[in-house]
Amino acid sequence: MTFNCDGCGYDTADMLEFRTGNPAIRALYATRASPHRVFVERVDEVGRARIERISASETRYLADRFFLHELVHLHLNIADTGEADFTNP
Repeated sequence: MTFNCDGCGYDTADMLEFRTGNPAIRALYATRASPHRVFVERVDEVGRARIERISASETRYLADRFFLHELVHLHLNIADTGEADFTNP
């Protein structure tokens, strides 16, 4: 899935993927380059998927919740730059 955030284009195929096993929060994606930016794929009640950047604290929370141990280790290098402007094409 491709999307834009803060003027930058991203493709989930080029990112580290962490599957959650939860149908409402399908996966977390992290950029490969440090500082890592982390995004979450959420699915609404009618099945529409959207991707949004999440903060370092939410990343740690979701990584702990879904036992994503590799993502927990990335948290020290996660960019936490506040709110983001997203476009999902």
